[in-house]
Amino acid sequence: MPTEQFKKQREESDFRRGVFQATLVSSVNDKTYKFPTIDEYILSEFVNGVINFVGGNAGEVIYPQFDRIASDRYFEIPIREYFDKEVTLDKKEKLSQRIARAVDQLLKVEGRWDAENKPYDDVDLYLHFKGRRFTGICHEVMRSSFSLPQEVLIKVKNEIMPGLSEAEARDVVGIGQAMRPFIEQDLDYISKKYHW
Repeated sequence: MPTEQFKKQREESDFRRGVFQATLVSSVNDKTYKFPTIDEYILSEFVNGVINFVGGNAGEVIYPQFDRIASDRYFEIPIREYFDKEVTLDKKEKLSQRIARAVDQLLKVEGRWDAENKPYDDVDLYLHFKGRRFTGICHEVMRSSFSLPQEVLIKVKNEIMPGLSEAEARDVVGIGQAMRPFIEQDLDYISKKYHW
């Protein structure tokens, strides 16, 4: 039988997944209904959407411009540092408390080890995007873009959004809409540079 602490952690993880899914759904419009399948693009779009929504200087760190070889680091650390620089306490107060906590946890960088015992950086957002063994919302491997599954759209509309407070729903929709230009920019870049 799960402990109370486990139940609470599971509820918080489910809330973060719902916030992430609702944010992506809120970013969809007639022009932008596809998303990149590459984790780092989604991370970049989400971070820049939050920064844009709270009034920070968005768009200074984006994945297409990131040069891992020159920086000698994975993308997750510089984008988190950029987020922390732009989303200061006074700007974070523009978000409802639960959304601010969820965003912070989605972007928390943790060191992990792959099957070959090589270190890499990971964020909670990746778990909800692709998941371990494709338990997230994106199951694509051989394509550079995808559309949200219908079950996600229905769940967000019928379960997730009605379960949010008015302030939380405002934040989710605002972040999603603030992501749109970054998603469009990335999809344009991907269509020119990726051939899969």
